[in-house]
Amino acid sequence: MLKAFFESKDYGTKIIILVVLALVIGLMSLLLGVGLLATIHDVPFSDAEKMATDILHLGSIRFLLLFQHLGLFVIPAILFTYLTTTKRTTFLQLDSFPSSQSIILVGALIVVAVPLIDWTGTLNKAVHFPEMFADLEESMRAAEVKGDKLIKALLGDQSVLILLINTLLIAVLPAIGEELIFRGCLQTTLANWTKNVHYGVWIAAFWFSLIHFQLFSFLPRFLLGAGLGYLLIWSKSLWLPIIAHFLNNFMAIMVTYLAQTNTINSEFAETENNAIYGISICISALLVAYILYSIHKIETKKRVPLIHS
Repeated sequence: MLKAFFESKDYGTKIIILVVLALVIGLMSLLLGVGLLATIHDVPFSDAEKMATDILHLGSIRFLLLFQHLGLFVIPAILFTYLTTTKRTTFLQLDSFPSSQSIILVGALIVVAVPLIDWTGTLNKAVHFPEMFADLEESMRAAEVKGDKLIKALLGDQSVLILLINTLLIAVLPAIGEELIFRGCLQTTLANWTKNVHYGVWIAAFWFSLIHFQLFSFLPRFLLGAGLGYLLIWSKSLWLPIIAHFLNNFMAIMVTYLAQTNTINSEFAETENNAIYGISICISALLVAYILYSIHKIETKKRVPLIHS
């Protein structure tokens, strides 16, 4: 049987196994998804492939998002734990649940962090490549603009049914899948390998941000990944970063939905250069630090071992 077949392997080998699983199963799921699209719409495979990135075929894009999340994150993470350990829930730290206080604080954290994250995003977008790579920069920025337009189109439908589907595809599945593979599998394995949980947090956060292929949004996503990593360390429960990740994505979905239905005003003043904006960033940073400290104080009382053998 293949159950825990690679348990005795060294941690470097286990990381290679994780990467191979994600790439192979991710590619297979993508091909399967496109193939099913071709069958459903009775079109050639090449046409179905184009539909997967065409803003005029949002249903097809949502369909492939399901296969992407399952094939690239959820299934590889589950299979990895099946192949590398007999204590799967303990390894993934799914066998304990964070305190209700921490869950409430995480919700507040996601809200108060908005000005700070927005500022780091502004700093990131201000970065420019050397002149010799100007064409590369232009193409990468254009790709990110196209991606942003696609996300806005996906979130643009005002129906409740599409809101629920978007919540599943953009909040629930990414929160579960990405946390399973980046925090549950990669960060834990790196922490065991390096014997340093901080290395695990920051290296996993780097790859978490890089895998989204949005260089000009790298910094805020990198910091988000690190924050999620420390939530796992402090709480000893993967459920807390999963909840935080879900709330972060769900808030973006709901803000867009409420703006589309004119429930809230989506017109925010561009105040990057005035005192109010600077003050809001400082307050945001202080509140983020205070809430993180509070979560750390609450959760570290459990004193569960950080590294599982």
